[in-house]
Amino acid sequence: MQVNVKYAGFDFFSNGGDARSDGVELSWQAKPLDSLTVAGWIAFNDAVLTSIDPNSTVQEHSGDRLPYSARYSANLSLLQEYPLTSYVTGYVRLEGIYASSRVGQFINVGTPTPRMLFPSYGQSNVSGGARWGGWRANLYANNLTDKRGIVSGTYGGLATDPNSRFEYVYIQPRTIGLSVDYKF
Repeated sequence: MQVNVKYAGFDFFSNGGDARSDGVELSWQAKPLDSLTVAGWIAFNDAVLTSIDPNSTVQEHSGDRLPYSARYSANLSLLQEYPLTSYVTGYVRLEGIYASSRVGQFINVGTPTPRMLFPSYGQSNVSGGARWGGWRANLYANNLTDKRGIVSGTYGGLATDPNSRFEYVYIQPRTIGLSVDYKF
């Protein structure tokens, strides 16, 4: 298995050994009312190294979690539809997303800094609009609470430099928009 390594301000790939990813996902959908759909999923993922390449340049051990793998993740959505006219259907959709904590990329041997830890985060989205024929107009607000969940990141400079900056990739900030599309 190839692993991404950050060392002395450079990104490169190194041999890491073998890995295993076991998990389970449960998804469901229900229509408690003709116009209401409730759907969701929850997942457990155990992605770890199982053996170490003797020539590896990274500090890893058998059983270490693979970079950026969330142990738990979940999604829940509610979709309420309602007739506006005999030809137009309105809808409102609410969605919640969750990702548990993750660890960053492996660190090169001799680097005193530990692997980065990215905290768990949640995101909520809301949308509403109307459908008629092949047309759809959708007003949406993604990341409604404007949380800054971290998806990934890295040390931005020399890992041995205490003044080194960190670089993060965040989930998209609150985004409000309008889309109109036609399905043919």
